[in-house]
Amino acid sequence: MQREQMKELNSQLPEGSVDEPGPEDIFSKVMGKDKDGRARMYGLGVCASDGLVPSRPVCYRLAMQWKAACETMSNEVAEIKAMILEMRGTNQNASSASSAPVTSTHRPKLATKPQPFQVGIEVYLKSIINSREIVAKARVKSLDPNDLVGGEEIGPDWCEAHILVAIKKREHLVRPYDLFVTIEDAIGATIA
Repeated sequence: MQREQMKELNSQLPEGSVDEPGPEDIFSKVMGKDKDGRARMYGLGVCASDGLVPSRPVCYRLAMQWKAACETMSNEVAEIKAMILEMRGTNQNASSASSAPVTSTHRPKLATKPQPFQVGIEVYLKSIINSREIVAKARVKSLDPNDLVGGEEIGPDWCEAHILVAIKKREHLVRPYDLFVTIEDAIGATIA
């Protein structure tokens, strides 16, 4: 019944006009005024006293704009992290040649002798935020800096790895491409 009343009032609007949200809109005329300062159907924390309440399409459009802005910002953050890691790798390589070896008090001894880094071995990928945290298990597919991953050359000091197991699924990739943004997205695929 209320739906029919709203349709009837909506059909009586002049041609080309829009039912703007507010205390005198069609919904408010049929359902009555909101009580206790609440604004119905807009979620917690929205009060009629806050001013005009936006319509659902406006809320949806704003949410999509915020989502797009967050995705853009997320991509920019991933690029910055990649640059920082690349710079750290360059600095660590330069400083490690001149620094003294790390003693066993700083690093635990491994039970087995580590394998040389080569194609085909299984490796653990670490977080770009916390270098002590393992985020995935992968197999080295290529060490050739000219090979392409996601349309870009791997480059020096990088390798192509095939993700076998995701440990921290929501971790962002250092070099995202196409639809591969997180470790979970790249399971079964190759990444740089």
